[in-house]
Amino acid sequence: MAIARELLGMDAAYVAEFTDERQVYRALDGDADSFGMSLNEGPPAVGTYCQRMLNGELPNVIPDSGADERVRDLEITKQAEIGAYAAVPFRFPDGTEGSLCCVSHQPDTSLAERDITFMHALARLIEDHLERHEIERSIRETLGVELVSNAGELRSALARLDASQTETIFRLSQMVEYRDDDTGMHVQRVSRLSHDLAIRAGLDASTAEGILLASPLHDAGKVAIPDAVLLKPGKLTSEERAVIERHAEAGYELLRGSVSEALELAALIAWTHHERWDGGGYPRGLAGEQIPIEGRIVAIADVYDALRSARVYRPAFSAEDAAEMLREERGTHFDPDLLDVFLSDLAASADGYGSADGT
Repeated sequence: MAIARELLGMDAAYVAEFTDERQVYRALDGDADSFGMSLNEGPPAVGTYCQRMLNGELPNVIPDSGADERVRDLEITKQAEIGAYAAVPFRFPDGTEGSLCCVSHQPDTSLAERDITFMHALARLIEDHLERHEIERSIRETLGVELVSNAGELRSALARLDASQTETIFRLSQMVEYRDDDTGMHVQRVSRLSHDLAIRAGLDASTAEGILLASPLHDAGKVAIPDAVLLKPGKLTSEERAVIERHAEAGYELLRGSVSEALELAALIAWTHHERWDGGGYPRGLAGEQIPIEGRIVAIADVYDALRSARVYRPAFSAEDAAEMLREERGTHFDPDLLDVFLSDLAASADGYGSADGT
């Protein structure tokens, strides 16, 4: 929830459950006290923003509550001093309805449907996490009493959740692309290049497949970067560069803590793909084999694709020029052995960029 609150620039975020005709706060983040929120407590559901949102009476986002005639005179608007609101439906493992919400005391006219797209994806991740946890608990209990006939059904449910998480990863990666005009199909190409390099570097098929699935989220933390910085066409200031670099840590915080192996690997890749072999990278200044091999692989694929892709401030580099630029950073930016494998047969990676302008 913290990543949603930070991305939207809101004062508080919460997950609410609707039970016994009340809106009960099951998780809180930020300055929830100033809105009168307490964990596992809550007001009558009737009349709340979230209940009205679920009923279709309110939209998912209200940038300025004081200027919106649908909510400005509500008691809860005045009592909690709500200035802006954003929320999406949420469903608990037992089927109970709820909501994932962010609120602020001040209006925020920058709130947009793009932010709601992110919140839908985040809600889906949390739902999958809770559901998988519940299914795994059921499996342990089922096996504990030797009701093995049901275990197969439970494992089938886990397989369905794996497929659901694959879809969620895809949607999250698409959301990151949507925010950054320069990325285009960047995440898919990085995924393919990373998978190919993992295979050619001798990693087992299961590990390579994990990199294929997880690597599209290497820049997931960009959702926490303000548009004014992320989409700035000119040169960044040192302060803006520091904000951009925060995306590695933000991606890790967004994705970590999942029971999904794919999302845990995605968190690791997001955290480490900007580290450098010589220790000069970020966010932690790891060096050499301190950097997980998955991060070292994606680092090479990420930079290569960036060089081979056109930007608003430059055309794409040719395959030969891009390879030479990577070669110049062998043993400084990049793992020298992995880079040798990558450059030894670029054709084996199915370059697929077409002409030098990236088309």
